[in-house]
Amino acid sequence: MPMLKQPKYIVNERGKKIAVQLDLKTYQQLIEAYEDFCDNRTLDRVKPLTDAEIARGDYLDWNDVVALRLRKRRPSKNGRGK
Repeated sequence: MPMLKQPKYIVNERGKKIAVQLDLKTYQQLIEAYEDFCDNRTLDRVKPLTDAEIARGDYLDWNDVVALRLRKRRPSKNGRGK
């Protein structure tokens, strides 16, 4: 991640920092970094669960998914849709 610019602080009448002002590019970089962090935490949490499902054979491969979708699209024999 590129070096972020220094923030500008907004202070109250006593000189206490109460807010920060960032340029748009820096803000967008921070949001992207936060989203990456959240994605990695989610992956760390669900990977053991999905690994266990795969080990048990509890998954659908692509052909299974396509077959299920095609079955849902076919109209019923009475002609009224699903």
